[in-house]
Amino acid sequence: MDSTVENIDTEYNLPLHIAALFINLTASALGVLFPILFLYTSFSPRVSARISSCIQVGKTFGTGVILATAFIHMLPAAFESLTNESLPPIFHEGEGYGAWPGLVTMLAALCMHLIEFAATQRFYQAAQKLSSSSSSSSQPNGNGTRTSYDDNEIKLKHHHLGSDSSSLEDIRTANLVSMQEALDQPFHSHSHGGQIMLQNKKSLAEVETADGDHTHHRHHHNASQGGPEGSHTLGGSSTQEHHAKVISTYILELGIAMHSIIIGVSLGTTTGSAFTSLLVALVFHQFFEGIALGGRIAACGYERSSFKPWLMAFLFAISTPTGVAIGLGIHQTYAEEATTNIIVSGVFDSLSAGILIYTALVQLLTMEMSASTEFRQLPLSKRIVQFVSLWAGAGVMALIGKWA
Repeated sequence: MDSTVENIDTEYNLPLHIAALFINLTASALGVLFPILFLYTSFSPRVSARISSCIQVGKTFGTGVILATAFIHMLPAAFESLTNESLPPIFHEGEGYGAWPGLVTMLAALCMHLIEFAATQRFYQAAQKLSSSSSSSSQPNGNGTRTSYDDNEIKLKHHHLGSDSSSLEDIRTANLVSMQEALDQPFHSHSHGGQIMLQNKKSLAEVETADGDHTHHRHHHNASQGGPEGSHTLGGSSTQEHHAKVISTYILELGIAMHSIIIGVSLGTTTGSAFTSLLVALVFHQFFEGIALGGRIAACGYERSSFKPWLMAFLFAISTPTGVAIGLGIHQTYAEEATTNIIVSGVFDSLSAGILIYTALVQLLTMEMSASTEFRQLPLSKRIVQFVSLWAGAGVMALIGKWA
């Protein structure tokens, strides 16, 4: 055994690295499960609204963390790796191409856009076919709008006026029948673009026993929009919007899991004082990133019997520990300065940066804030809180970039 390996073995604290694996597992699980578990817990409408607001603030804070992770942590690391002087001439300006990190990052973002568009287009075409097949049973009036609806559609579109709630399966069936009409032709002025909530009986009962008819309408009105102060449900809007949210959440988790594994490997092979600072930064990062992802998973409108939210939370929770475990296994033979390791690390950092930049700017900031009707309808004070939370998350993670 040479002196280099002996030094690595001397500095490497195996028990501490094993502890880091479980610390990251705990932080990741707590972050991602908190918004999901909220859906399965009963609270009074007032407490529910407050917790929902806190989750929304944490989710926005996590969005800032994700954005800063891409720009401050992943992208600079990619440039540092792929512009290393020890790499072949193809990676250097003049003899080769010196902008590989930016190119890979751009390609990753464009690929995410293509994948999302293709997947969304598939469900849109299916929705169009479903709309065409169901429109034959409708009767247009002089204005070209429908005047005939079946019982399930009427129950679905009028459930917030106080009629008895249907089961999840009944509402889901009605949703499939009248999805396109709900998207394109609001039934009345309170339908908000035809957004449909998959509401269970228990949540409806809680709202109906609130503070009178006006309070009932206010709480259920918020819930039907999926707003931050609505009652907590496993609800979503139309089937088309549901699939769009699911697709974007899958893409978000892909990027997060990829960079989590990479940084986990880095933690698993790091020694000395750098290990402590990286561990602290990573725990903070994983917790709030988990809240952001958990909030998106919760917004997908999965049924209570579905295993998918738990599977997605599990995959996120184990991503960094998996990387740490890999680092534990290779730390004796891992040569950080090896050419192949530098290239692989740089490429994966670039891919992660591109995916995170796309999902943070397009899926989180644009969908949750810029293009969100619910967000624009919030009081000014709450919108300010959300922006402060976003900037704070980005700022704190950028500051952490000084040490890790």
